[in-house]
Amino acid sequence: MATIIATARGLTPIGNRLTFFVPTGSMEPPIACLASNEGGSDVRSVYARALQRGTVRGVHITLVLVEPVRVGTFAVNVFQPDIEASGTVDAMAV
Repeated sequence: MATIIATARGLTPIGNRLTFFVPTGSMEPPIACLASNEGGSDVRSVYARALQRGTVRGVHITLVLVEPVRVGTFAVNVFQPDIEASGTVDAMAV
């Protein structure tokens, strides 16, 4: 199982949810946890599931925040078998 750090910045939130896609190259069940929260709202929960967007395989992540999103940078650790990415990747808007 490999680990990457996905950085979410500059994405548009919907209410108290911030949803994004992390390309990993794998469709295995993921585990995700918050790595850092620089200036953003407090995080209530993190949801992650494998998802394929077109030909790109990866992880769909939703951060549920305590209050509406304040501008900040969120980083999420993603653990997933057969991961092809490495290091830090930028998350993509859903």
